[in-house]
Amino acid sequence: MPKEVQKERREAAANATLSKKETERNTNAEKSRMKGKNRVSKRYRKKQQNVVDDKKMRANILKEEQKKKAKRLADGSGDGPEGGGVCRPEPPGPHPTHQSRQKGHPQR
Repeated sequence: MPKEVQKERREAAANATLSKKETERNTNAEKSRMKGKNRVSKRYRKKQQNVVDDKKMRANILKEEQKKKAKRLADGSGDGPEGGGVCRPEPPGPHPTHQSRQKGHPQR
């Protein structure tokens, strides 16, 4: 076969593949334009998000409580007069089981 004939056939094959790809692109573009508002995956996800879950509610409540607690500590408006936490009425004394080691108590 002469080179010119081979070149023409190659060009014809290349043009055929290009036109085929172009038609595929057009059909796929139509399909992708149709997708959108009522897509199945979108509807399923919305239904899953709309479910009221006890665990999720409890987690949100705990998260808000932690935010409030962190805010109180950051503001300095804590429970005690110095604003830093719980105030004890008196300092802790010796443990009652160690009374025998104090002076004036006879040892057993």
